[in-house]
Amino acid sequence: MAVEDPRTYDKTDEFTVFTVDATTVSYVDLDRDMQARVCDSKGAGHFSGDFTHQFECKYFNEATLAIAYFWELGDSDTDVGTQIANNENTVGLAYYDDTLILRVREAGVSVDFDKYLTPTTNTAYFVTIVRTDATDTYVVTIRTGSHLGVEQDELIITANNPLDFEWVFFVNSHDDGKNNDVDGYTKDFDLNEVAVTLPQYMHHYQQQS
Repeated sequence: MAVEDPRTYDKTDEFTVFTVDATTVSYVDLDRDMQARVCDSKGAGHFSGDFTHQFECKYFNEATLAIAYFWELGDSDTDVGTQIANNENTVGLAYYDDTLILRVREAGVSVDFDKYLTPTTNTAYFVTIVRTDATDTYVVTIRTGSHLGVEQDELIITANNPLDFEWVFFVNSHDDGKNNDVDGYTKDFDLNEVAVTLPQYMHHYQQQS
């Protein structure tokens, strides 16, 4: 397992909301009306086929209708509002108005989403994301305690078409002109791109722990 170092990522921080160390991107007052993201280009079409990603995230001090993306894949280095306006393909997991929402967009249009409806503020969530390319499906398992801890929810979405991505985001803002903020973090970002099922992956993780 190889945890990404966000200090090597590109950072756009219009209002100095980020604190970045070797494993974590944390933020205070991340608004919907700002340019704020930490991302990296892995090369054209890098995120294709089957893959597994894993990380820890938390949110707190949230305002009504706040949005913050804990993880996103996209076509370019830009905020979510611009991705939509530019008709780009994206998939991401975000805090949105007291839910955690997994959404895939094709050409800027939402084609599927699923929500964890009862997350708790100031709780560390351990997230595993598995994409199966043959079915264009993303399965997200959300746990507490650890990546082997208590399962809180499983989110499943399906794209209409096979999607390849270049950019990965530790954090991304929406930047749609609305002043709703949230604090939080993403940490221990693992882009292990080995195609496995969830039980197999958990067994592998346990062996490596």
